[in-house]
Amino acid sequence: MKQPIRYFSIGLIVASLALFVVYKFIDKPQENVDSVEIETLISTINDHGYHVMEESEYIRLSVLQDSMDDEDEDNNKKDDDKKKDTDKEKEDKDTDKKEEKDKDKDKEDENKDKDDDKEKDDKEESTVKYSIKIDPDMLPTDVSNLLEEKNIIKDASKFNTFLEDNDYSQLIQIGTFDVSSDMSQEEVAKVITRSN
Repeated sequence: MKQPIRYFSIGLIVASLALFVVYKFIDKPQENVDSVEIETLISTINDHGYHVMEESEYIRLSVLQDSMDDEDEDNNKKDDDKKKDTDKEKEDKDTDKKEEKDKDKDKEDENKDKDDDKEKDDKEESTVKYSIKIDPDMLPTDVSNLLEEKNIIKDASKFNTFLEDNDYSQLIQIGTFDVSSDMSQEEVAKVITRSN
């Protein structure tokens, strides 16, 4: 038991000696700033890329910087005002253009309405009306062919297919029915089948 205690004591002594050597010889304490001359401090600061100035120089520089900032702010404000004026002028021009376009559009709409009315009149004049008489022995294809002949429908085969697909072909009634060329296939089919 004595031997481990001796080794432990020797370890403490060696560690104490090592710390003493490091503190005394290797780790040199920093010099106090107050003990160094001002010229030495200034040259050291300049060597590191910094600049030393007196308080009066600093105040003058601050005032100059503030006046430059105010001048920049005034210039920015003037630029903003110019931009606003330019934007307003552009907006006014755009408004004028839009009003012109609206006027042109109104004229076009007016002309279109006139053209539509004229077209309607032409269409009414070109609308073919016919009273079809369906006999008991007529087939749906016969009815379709007769309607195409009288220019009520454009294509008899398409109309016949429409009748078949929508189950109108079995419902065609016997009688006389008034139809016109401005009617759709479904409207014609409903008239001749009397399914409303």
